[in-house]
Amino acid sequence: FQSKQKNYQPQSNEMKNGYDTVTMSLQDVYTQHRNTPLTNSDFRNVVNIGEDFVPCYSALFICPLDQTVYVAASSSTETTNGTTTTKDDEGITWYKTLKEARDALSRVVISALLDR
Repeated sequence: FQSKQKNYQPQSNEMKNGYDTVTMSLQDVYTQHRNTPLTNSDFRNVVNIGEDFVPCYSALFICPLDQTVYVAASSSTETTNGTTTTKDDEGITWYKTLKEARDALSRVVISALLDR
């Protein structure tokens, strides 16, 4: 998590500059707007087994163009987009499913790209 990490937090509303950051595909954004197709090696899935032996998930994306590391995050530790999240002492947001973590990651990356 140390190299060039920028912790982007998504806006509470999911519309940004006229784009719906929930339904936009990260693959489409990079292919169509950055002329760079993404591969599985650009993503990292993280699994944490809690004290109750229930797995929770987070996800990372390493931009193939500038090596910025993006981490799945939500703007709160409560319910966001129907998903309940928890944050640990290091500030990592954990999700109940890998899909929820990957969806949150996509929102973070797309939101950060639209801020540029």
